[in-house]
Amino acid sequence: MTTIEFLGHAGLALEHDGKLLLCDPWMSPQGAYNASWFQYPAYPKDDLSHLLRPDAVYVSHEHPDHYDPWFLSQLPKDTPMITGRFHKRLIKKKLDELGFETVLELNDYESHEIAPDFVVEVVVPSFNCAPHWFDSCAFIRAGEHNIFNLNDANPALELDKLRARGIDVLLAQASPAIWYPLTYTNYQPDELVRLKAARRESAITSFVTAAQSLEPRLAIPFAGPPCFFDEQLTDHFLSPDSMFPTAPVAAARLRETSNIAAEVLKPGDRLHLDGNGGRVEREPAYADFDYERDRTAYFERHKAEKQPIVRAVLDAIPEAEPGLFDRFRRHLRPLIKRNPFFIARVNMRVLFDVQGPHGGKWVVDFRDVPHEELVYEYGGEDCHYRFEFESRNVEQVLRGEMSWEDLLLSLRFRASRDPDRYNQHLFTLLKMADHAALQGVVTAEVALDTHPEDTFTLEAAGCRYEVQRFCPHAGSDLRDGEIVDGKIVCPGHRWHFDLADGACAESDYTIYCRRLDSDASEDPGKR
Repeated sequence: MTTIEFLGHAGLALEHDGKLLLCDPWMSPQGAYNASWFQYPAYPKDDLSHLLRPDAVYVSHEHPDHYDPWFLSQLPKDTPMITGRFHKRLIKKKLDELGFETVLELNDYESHEIAPDFVVEVVVPSFNCAPHWFDSCAFIRAGEHNIFNLNDANPALELDKLRARGIDVLLAQASPAIWYPLTYTNYQPDELVRLKAARRESAITSFVTAAQSLEPRLAIPFAGPPCFFDEQLTDHFLSPDSMFPTAPVAAARLRETSNIAAEVLKPGDRLHLDGNGGRVEREPAYADFDYERDRTAYFERHKAEKQPIVRAVLDAIPEAEPGLFDRFRRHLRPLIKRNPFFIARVNMRVLFDVQGPHGGKWVVDFRDVPHEELVYEYGGEDCHYRFEFESRNVEQVLRGEMSWEDLLLSLRFRASRDPDRYNQHLFTLLKMADHAALQGVVTAEVALDTHPEDTFTLEAAGCRYEVQRFCPHAGSDLRDGEIVDGKIVCPGHRWHFDLADGACAESDYTIYCRRLDSDASEDPGKR
């Protein structure tokens, strides 16, 4: 018998013939990202003893809603810890620091055997796109059952290969984990509502597309949304136009658009798999709970407990020390000097407005021909991106207590950009902040920066085009994109690529695109 207990968010406890595998158990009562995120809803049992002697733990990536040191520190140090092999080996370092004796960084399709018929195989999404993320996913064989834990990894996978194996249960994210557009100040209210709706729809569509591509017998949406108990963030969760959909919304959409069965699990629910599919044993504590209907009721019921935790976590963050600017400059100057590939693709000034003790307005010059200081005091220069951070949070990043990406995901900052275009390479440089990891991205992008091996032909407005098949951002299959006003729309994040030249309206990416008509120029498309 194989049983999957849902622990909440992206957490799973898989039991098979007396063996226990935990996946991304996020159980901390202090939430994550400086107590900005909390589980929605939380695991209902105070007694976690049945989870504390697993035979292995799979940690998909380093984000603190997946890597939870509060919980992991309670496990025996001889517990095998499984993760992917990333260009930046931060998750390995973190697990080593917790004292675990066996940390298995698995290469793509490499496996760990818990028992002869209970095997975990890890895949790092990087198929036809560069590894701008540290995500991984797991293909788990438990007896006769194949379980694919996609969690919140992007779909840059060999989907045909995975589908051919036969997937009994797919678990995939159906709610976004991103700060855009919530923290951006350059949008009017009506435009912000539209952008949030687009983000919401993109998350739902991504779940549905993943399920339709992989064709599991059963699909389960999970991995969000979080609940925000910080009063400065609460509206992102409670407002009628929240960009964070819940699992029932995604499950309903899948049922409407396919013949794939969809199930919604609540924390504590147990899915028992058998030869006939499976049955769900419901957790009594959430028998009458509804993810969408009960957002406000859940918040009101738990705010008296959680809001003091938020205040305590924030109050415990020390103020920045003198010399913050010098440490900030020492952090960023080597990254700029050693990574010309990224600088050429960022190619702008970025303003860091660091507010609070020992802060200031500081320019980071990522241009091809930069200011000789590279990082310097702001003097009124035009800056395409602007960030507002608290000085104590910047100090946390510089001390290594959190990454730039953790700070961004906390939603405790403000940003604006002009022109209004996303620059992937800027955010990759910040969140990796590691030369070796950045060189891994460079190697992958250079390999892809030629005529792509996989293209397809489409017709639009009476013209035929050869177009690269996979989106360079996150690997979504552009064959599934629609054509709108001469642009192909990526089904993953709804980015628009112009068929005339391959340029993206929303970002710094381009795709290979070539018009095939006999009267067209030789190769008007580019990548």
